[in-house]
Amino acid sequence: MNSENPAIYRKAYTRENSLIAFQIWEEHQSHLLKKKFDVALPPSVFDVIQGVAAVWYGQDVAQIWEHFIVVRYEQDSQFVKKTMQWYGTNLDILEQIWKTGKLENISQLERFFSLAAESWLGLSISYFLPSIDRLPKDEQTLGMQLRERAVDFLECTDHVLQNTLRGAYRNLGDLVQYLTFQEAITGVQPPAHALQARKQHYIYYDSIVFTDTDIDSFVRTRGIHLQQEIVSEEVKELRGQIAMKGLVKGMVRVLRNKSQIPELQRGEILVTAMTTPDYLPAMHQAAAFITDEGGITCHAAIVARELKKPCIIGTKIATQVLKDGMLVEIDADNGIVRIVEK
Repeated sequence: MNSENPAIYRKAYTRENSLIAFQIWEEHQSHLLKKKFDVALPPSVFDVIQGVAAVWYGQDVAQIWEHFIVVRYEQDSQFVKKTMQWYGTNLDILEQIWKTGKLENISQLERFFSLAAESWLGLSISYFLPSIDRLPKDEQTLGMQLRERAVDFLECTDHVLQNTLRGAYRNLGDLVQYLTFQEAITGVQPPAHALQARKQHYIYYDSIVFTDTDIDSFVRTRGIHLQQEIVSEEVKELRGQIAMKGLVKGMVRVLRNKSQIPELQRGEILVTAMTTPDYLPAMHQAAAFITDEGGITCHAAIVARELKKPCIIGTKIATQVLKDGMLVEIDADNGIVRIVEK
């Protein structure tokens, strides 16, 4: 791929997790999918600043996944049911590990890594099933059931990883989240300055960690174009998907990482890329939620319905447009966020 005909990548997610969690993520999509089903996907780009990753996918990734699922189903009408049964069995095992919160020792990490990566294949298939109209309703429903069951797959997996690493490498403190899988299982740690560099910024791409380049230079030299949302300074209204209806007005609080969670005050409007279970204290305090990402089964949507708080998800640009202290009106009956006062 050359600069005249670059590969188009779009931002898929924003996630705050350990480097090993991102390795598990990429292992299932770029390696296990090819090994198990002979389906090739372009490597994802993880651009990670202070542990928060902008995850970029090749623009055709969703279509490739959906095409693969349809073709497999046409070849074998039991493909979906067999795959979801296998995935459900794996989830049984993972859920027991998630409940304990950590592994007994570092020697169990290799098996956990493999189990999580393999299970993620089932997770991805379950994610796409409900939206594939060419599949029977039973298969779509089965996918949705498994999708809802594992809505916190990444967070639960990452908690196990970080808790286990902190126990095994107490000298590193929070820097354990910047260890690679290979470094963790061998015990051969990089110098502290290398981990500090990763904490500031790293790019994970095609199984390699890069710390000596910025994202613009990195993608340019690899013939990749990151297609970003163009945001006008004149934006006065955002639209997204309704997760929980309601009408409320309040001051914005933008949370870009987990360390900012205590900053949210009661009655403020929580604005973030996407919530996880770690955000629950802030969600109980907030009057409403607005997210960049997510679908009707995402964490923010589920919690909003439980707490009966207005919630608009999938705005794509809320964290870019909205700033701390802005007064906004959430019209979650119509999926609209209006900026009342900047």
